[in-house]
Amino acid sequence: MQTKNKRDPIARNRKRAGRACQLALARYRSETLPFRQKVTAPLPKEEPLVVAPAIAPVEAAPAAVIEKEPEVKKETPQYRFNRKEWVIAGVLIVIFAALSALGGLVGYDPSKVITISEYDFALGLLASTAVTAILVIAAFLLAVFAVRPAGRKPVFEKTLHVVAWIFFTICGVAAHMVLATLLIQYAKLPGELGNALSMVAVLLYEYLIVKLYAYDALEAKFLGWELFRFALVGAVAAICDFLCTSATRGALNATGLVDVNHGATIITALAVTVGFAVSVIVNYVLSVYMVYKSSTKSTAGRWWGVILFILLSAVGLGIGMGIEMWLYDYVGLSYIIVFIIRTLVVLVWNYISRKLILFR
Repeated sequence: MQTKNKRDPIARNRKRAGRACQLALARYRSETLPFRQKVTAPLPKEEPLVVAPAIAPVEAAPAAVIEKEPEVKKETPQYRFNRKEWVIAGVLIVIFAALSALGGLVGYDPSKVITISEYDFALGLLASTAVTAILVIAAFLLAVFAVRPAGRKPVFEKTLHVVAWIFFTICGVAAHMVLATLLIQYAKLPGELGNALSMVAVLLYEYLIVKLYAYDALEAKFLGWELFRFALVGAVAAICDFLCTSATRGALNATGLVDVNHGATIITALAVTVGFAVSVIVNYVLSVYMVYKSSTKSTAGRWWGVILFILLSAVGLGIGMGIEMWLYDYVGLSYIIVFIIRTLVVLVWNYISRKLILFR
């Protein structure tokens, strides 16, 4: 059998392979024995854990609490009106207008007159209405500043505002003189009633002037205030026009440079031109800096904007002249009625045309 195995090469090779596998297995076991001993060795006895002394926990910083800011109630702009203010202001106006009726008790001499623009005004009536206006308006303004119908203290932010307020207050005195005289002398109303009706309008005007300059309505974009400022500027420009036209006419007549009899048309043309030029300049400056506060695309500050302003004013002048010639010369209406109609139409034209073209 052994001989057979020695002679059989396949059996011999298998035997050699088996021995090689055994040697390899023995070598593997010898090399991995330390590792297997470590793995199979029993775990050492656990020692009791020594707990370190407790450390006081560090308190975490409190989370930042975002406090909600209290909602600030939006204050009503000072130039706005409320019902309480209307009531208080209205009561003051009625009271002081009633007191002005006492000025109508003063008599006057109708024979002593002064002629202004072809109208005769009684000097005594002008004097009494002037005194009445000064006393009543001064007392009314003191009452307004003391009672404060708006609920706030009136504050003039600039010295220029004080100057403008005084100027327009004096204009209120002049307005009462003219309006009361027209109502008493030409409308034939009793002196007490004429003074009272005129003073109601003037005191309302005076209160709006106080709101305009002492309650910051000069910067208000509200349409009502814009219209009031526009009417105010128009009145100032009209006064400048009237004064310059009258002064130019008087100067030309006094110097004798133009023949009064044969050059009346030339005198009128020159006087109207000077008055118109001055009124346009005043109207332009005040419109830019006082009237159109709500405009966002104003072109009036450019050179061609100035030209447009003059052209629009000239169109308004032409409209006014056409209305006056038609209603006064051909229809034959009273000049006062014609003047009121002409002024209102031109006022509407000037506001709309400037608002749509220059102060958009």
